[in-house]
Amino acid sequence: MIKVTIAIAVYNVEKYVEKCIDSVLNQDFSDYEVLVVDDRGKDNSINLIEKMAQSHPNGEKIRIIHHEKNLGTGGVRNTCIDEARGEYLYFMDGDDYLAPNSIRLLYEAMIANNADIVIGNHQRIFPDGRIDYNSNYKQGKCVSEYAIAEWIRKNNIVYYHVATWNKLFRTSLLRDNGVRCVPWHRQEDIYFALQTAFAIKSVVTIPDITYYWVQVQGSCMNQDTTEWHLNQYLDIFDKSMA
Repeated sequence: MIKVTIAIAVYNVEKYVEKCIDSVLNQDFSDYEVLVVDDRGKDNSINLIEKMAQSHPNGEKIRIIHHEKNLGTGGVRNTCIDEARGEYLYFMDGDDYLAPNSIRLLYEAMIANNADIVIGNHQRIFPDGRIDYNSNYKQGKCVSEYAIAEWIRKNNIVYYHVATWNKLFRTSLLRDNGVRCVPWHRQEDIYFALQTAFAIKSVVTIPDITYYWVQVQGSCMNQDTTEWHLNQYLDIFDKSMA
């Protein structure tokens, strides 16, 4: 079995996707696949990835799945859970990129601690290279019935970043617990995080920056909050209580 699936959501990211894929194919870790999910964008992103699959020395690691229609990020995450061939699963978005040692550091921490999830730090960065902020998780481990909640309490975490990316998951944990995202929902990360919070029994954090979160103008993360967005939050709470 492949050790790690790096699963990438791709939708209209042609300005950034080559840097993303290049950072993945140049990891100092060899036993992984690159699962690209094409969510039916209207630009040249997938063509660029196909060219890289042909030209890059590690291009054979790329496997592309094409959605029949656009399902949004939540639908992409579900496809990744279903289709991953790796023992461990790592999500990322097609406009972000990795440090060269990201997967190795996360995988080594996973194996050393027999964890359900390993979380690295991330840097929020603008396309011109300006840094907005760095997350600041310390080296740590928590084993508990509700490990995520206990880790947050013990470490006085004021803000737990619920994004699915930059977390290495045990793939079987997601499948055995039926963890899913809601297709075409802006808050798919929150729903996902609530489900995994009940399933995860061991969490490990490492201090290294392993993920670069690029702030793309006009992305869903840079939109003003409206009544529609608030209703999306309420819908997530309803689904979580069902």
